[in-house]
Amino acid sequence: MSPTTIPAVITNAQKQAAIRAFGIPASLVCEITLHATEGVRAELFLRDREGRIVSHGGDPLTTTLRIPYGEVSADAAA
Repeated sequence: MSPTTIPAVITNAQKQAAIRAFGIPASLVCEITLHATEGVRAELFLRDREGRIVSHGGDPLTTTLRIPYGEVSADAAA
């Protein structure tokens, strides 16, 4: 077995690519977690129609998006 190389940092481009791979607009992401058995959990900022982050009491409002693991059928749109 060869040793595993763990990077000390990731680049902004790598972060953006990972978020795009999940199909989530990067500008909405507050936090994202990839769980080994449950899938992806993303905390997203809520934005108004003009694109401004909505806040209440000085704190931004967020929502949680969960994307479970699963198989995509051959006839499902990619």
